[in-house]
Amino acid sequence: MVTVLALQLIAIAHATVIDPAAGSSRPDMTVLVRGTRIEAAGPSRSVRIPAGTRVIDATGKFLIPGLWDMH
Repeated sequence: MVTVLALQLIAIAHATVIDPAAGSSRPDMTVLVRGTRIEAAGPSRSVRIPAGTRVIDATGKFLIPGLWDMH
């Protein structure tokens, strides 16, 4: 059974996204996540956040991909 929260769209806004493949960081990015999937990512000024989305203000924070399987 899938819970409603798992389907809720979440926006992590204004984060600095670390791109390990490129060896760079990208400031002021917004990432839209639904369940376990990223639906969109891009500069905060250009990512449209739909009404009703839970928004997490990540100003001054960092997002890094791929550490879920590290132990």
